[in-house]
Order: sequence, then C-alpha cells, then structure tokens
Amino acid sequence: MDPCKIWIEQCEAARNIENEFGTDKALSYLIGEKFLNFLEAAETQSEFREEIPVFVAEIKGIFERWQLAEYLAKARQTEPFDPSVYDDDDPKIVEMERQDDIRRWANDLLLVERAKEWLLEDGDGKTNRYPWRICATNALNEDGGDPPQRVGHRMVGGVCHGGEARIETNVVSDDP
Repeated sequence: MDPCKIWIEQCEAARNIENEFGTDKALSYLIGEKFLNFLEAAETQSEFREEIPVFVAEIKGIFERWQLAEYLAKARQTEPFDPSVYDDDDPKIVEMERQDDIRRWANDLLLVERAKEWLLEDGDGKTNRYPWRICATNALNEDGGDPPQRVGHRMVGGVCHGGEARIETNVVSDDP
C-alpha cells in the first residue's frame, strides 16, 4: 500500500478498536497517534498533504464532532518539566532536557491546533495552511538580523530567548 494511503487501514483499525475497547481508545489511536503523525508528515511531503481532506472526512464519519473536540482539548498534554528527576545530573544536562521538553511541547501544541482546524472547523482547513513550524535550531536575533530557518515550504521566525520558545506569526510563503 502507498504510504500516504495508510490512513485507510488506520481508520478501519480505529473502528475495530472502538468496537472492542471503546471510543476513548479509538480516539487516542487514530487522532492522538496516527492523524497527528500524518499531519507532521504532510508538512514536508505533498502526497500526504493531498490525502488530508479524505482522511479528515473518514475521521468525521467515525467520530462525532463533540467526541473529537473533547479528545483534542486534552490531546498530547504532558506534565510540566520536573528538574528534580535529574537530581544527580549536571545542570547543563538538566537545562538541555528542559529546552528539549519545551520544543516537544510546542511542536505538540501546534500539531493539535492544526488538527483542531481540520477536524472541528466547518471549512476544509485551507486557511493559513501550514503556517507554522518550530524553528528551534536557528533562532532570530533580537534585532531580527538572521533570516528565519527554512522548514518545508514555509518559513517562520522562531525565536528562542533563554530557552523559552516563542512562535512568530509573520509567515513568509515560498509559494509563487
């Protein structure tokens, strides 16, 4: 099977999971795992992007809107970073872990927001398509001196200040 068509099998599996284990498990599998991963792949692979509308239509055929909204309200939420877990580690390692945790959290937050656009809004998700991406490795200077890092087919001005990630909304498109 074509990798970008994997959603067909995943939706069928979600139906089986719902019948066997309940709606919460099916939502966790299909939305929290498969759909969010699919959206992430779609950032850089056009064949996945093209499949999103039909994947979304199938998801909306499996779950009620209120079920999707309820699930997405808590999807990929994690506990706050706990430095006490690293009691015996070097403070530099603890800081690196904290910054990695912030990056993962921000990326998850943006993916969930994108999923909400597709699954909960009446439109087709085309407004501001893919206007975000964490740019954690190439931050802008305070004075805006360095250009934003190129990610996929869009660019964002991701700015990191002392480990605190901030997402800029000034998106520049590479589209003609």
